[in-house]
Amino acid sequence: MEDGRCSPTVIGDVIYTGTGSDLIALAKDTREELWRFVSGATIASSPAFAANTIYVGNDDGNLYALDADSGGVLWEFPTGDEIFSSPAVADGVVYVGSYDGTLYAIE
Repeated sequence: MEDGRCSPTVIGDVIYTGTGSDLIALAKDTREELWRFVSGATIASSPAFAANTIYVGNDDGNLYALDADSGGVLWEFPTGDEIFSSPAVADGVVYVGSYDGTLYAIE
């Protein structure tokens, strides 16, 4: 398994982190895998959390919104290039920078 380049995010009893092209949710106490999202490209962005949703950017140029409980894809937003920056969420808006030089604000 390839190592991820993102920092983990801990919310309550769950750790969310990238492992190469996968984002996984682990139980904090036991490290048991709760779910895995397979993206197909490297995840360098650290996950952000808001309103029971995990947001993470990807080398495939997409910002993904995942259900924090199941890992299911809620939506994806394409940018013009790879996403290395970590998303930030404020007042229901997700902000993320892309290697295309654009800061995106997604509602």
